[in-house]
Amino acid sequence: MQNEIGREINRRTKEAIDYLVEVGRIDKFYLFCDRYGFNRRNLVRLFREPQREFPLHLLVILIRDYGVSPEWLLLGAGPILHR
Repeated sequence: MQNEIGREINRRTKEAIDYLVEVGRIDKFYLFCDRYGFNRRNLVRLFREPQREFPLHLLVILIRDYGVSPEWLLLGAGPILHR
């Protein structure tokens, strides 16, 4: 079970994915899941139940492949994208 900080990171992770879909950087959520080998149902459940543990490599993917700001993702500071 996650503490409040973990739940906030989880919330921002979902917000980042939603944003990337909205601006067209991710075509479809299911394609994102397929590309990186995530079970869609598990991720949806994770986002609905933010107290659950999430795969840390999801953060790396968002930072490395999509330009999500690590400061924003982990701390909630600054803009969502760093590139």
